Amino acid sequence: MPSLITLDLKRVYRTGKDDLFNDFYKKAMSVSVQYDRAVGYFSSEILSISLKGLSKLISSNGRMRLIIGHPLSNEEFDAVKQGLLLKDLTTELSTKLEEILLVSDGKHPRLELLSYLIASGNLDIKFALRRAGMYHEKIGIFKDEHGNFLVFQGSANETPHGMLSSLNAESLSVYKSWEPEIFEAYGKEFLDGFERLWKNQEDDIVTLDVPSETYTKISNRFDKKLSHYIDVEDF
Repeated sequence: MPSLITLDLKRVYRTGKDDLFNDFYKKAMSVSVQYDRAVGYFSSEILSISLKGLSKLISSNGRMRLIIGHPLSNEEFDAVKQGLLLKDLTTELSTKLEEILLVSDGKHPRLELLSYLIASGNLDIKFALRRAGMYHEKIGIFKDEHGNFLVFQGSANETPHGMLSSLNAESLSVYKSWEPEIFEAYGKEFLDGFERLWKNQEDDIVTLDVPSETYTKISNRFDKKLSHYIDVEDF
């Protein structure tokens, strides 16, 4: 059966020499049942263009956990709230997700897809807040059904600009759990760090549910065109 180990994956990917999206991201996603991502910026467009890769995660009732350091756009936040309202429509959700999986990459409306991933429980989102500055790490963790982990860290956000070779120049370093010495030295701290972030246990960072009352206040006050810092003590 396909697993992360069976993929021909490099240890370093760089735009220009590599296609980060097709050579790494989409391949790893296609055999994963869990995907954890902590980034500064997220765009729901990446979900739409990654649909074929997401199909394994969705069909296996897997989960994507996303931590962001910049608030969602207003329309994405509305889509998340709409997804929560749809959670009780179990039969309709199953049918809709089956329809989504039949659509080619990039063809499905991104906001509708975001809503249904939230509604189905396949996607959870949290917001990381610092006292000054912004949460701006870029960590990713793939896990397959055999319990193998693939940790990556680098410059790319969870956006088309971060992953598509025709846009930004980015780089990723990759750490494989089946290479234990390297993974213990480099990958494990990112793996453990994500769990601390998700559980709101990281020093100097507050991790909030999306949506939540505090997140809504922050989102309303955040200047989405400028890097506007929010003081956590205001909330």
